[in-house]
Amino acid sequence: MDKLIKYARVTDKVLSVIRVILLVAAALAVVALLIGIGLAGPLVDYIGRSPDQFWTITSSVIQLKVTGAAMAMTAGGVRLLFASFLLVLLVLVAIALRLVQHFKGLMAAIMDGRPFSAESTSKVRRIGVLVIVYGFVTPIASMIPVLFMMHAMQLPDGIQISPQYNINGLAIVAGLLILLLSLVFDYGAQLQRQSDETL
Repeated sequence: MDKLIKYARVTDKVLSVIRVILLVAAALAVVALLIGIGLAGPLVDYIGRSPDQFWTITSSVIQLKVTGAAMAMTAGGVRLLFASFLLVLLVLVAIALRLVQHFKGLMAAIMDGRPFSAESTSKVRRIGVLVIVYGFVTPIASMIPVLFMMHAMQLPDGIQISPQYNINGLAIVAGLLILLLSLVFDYGAQLQRQSDETL
């Protein structure tokens, strides 16, 4: 049990560092996106002054290479695009922070010497559900900026972009395995209660 408690302490410290990194990175990204929203007009003007220069727009879903003339984005369209990135960022960071919170709760239960408790079972179950939600949400989150970009850009005739929704199967399988693990924790909690009642 001492080895498990030691492992939980180290993991709890690592999770605290991960939480700080997440918060700092999210804050920097929010500031950058807000600056992008504020500078949408000058950005559109700059792109408009370079009609022959190629611009590469990359997402986890697609990669576009277009000239400044073909982009023809308005400042309002650029603001919507940055706002969509901001929305996606906030949703994904919220899921990640919630995962870290539940993992820290599980580590706290282990450090208290009660790895098999109703609280631990609940934390493991919630982690599994959040990982499954992540598997469904990340593809949608990746598509949202692409859809806003397609809306903001006035593509020439003959160009059609169709984003595709692909479920993150690995995350869903991992979430299901974690839910299975929560059943093991539940069984351990039952055995622990029986042992406590016997004593």
